[in-house]
Amino acid sequence: MLQKFDIYYRKDGKGFFGMHSSPLTLADIKDPEKFCYLQTVLAHAREDVFMMMQGEVWSPNGEARSLIQKLGLDHTSMSVGDVLRIVDDDVWYVCDMIGWKKVTE
Repeated sequence: MLQKFDIYYRKDGKGFFGMHSSPLTLADIKDPEKFCYLQTVLAHAREDVFMMMQGEVWSPNGEARSLIQKLGLDHTSMSVGDVLRIVDDDVWYVCDMIGWKKVTE
């Protein structure tokens, strides 16, 4: 079954290896200095969203470059530290080094 996923990219430079050790909260994600809503996609699973959001898939010729810059982001491909929300369930996950970690308050 297809689900709607909202995608939020981290913009405070603390993605991948620079993520801080304190747990991520919804307040962090909703802080426009730290995260930016990018788009909503339809997919079967979180792993599918990750694959769809790799630069070579959704922007193979650099089509997203101007959007990424306009939003104050520095990466096109989804990576560690970025977030998705399963819209219908209102459940949030942060991309981890391996898989996804549920965001809890």
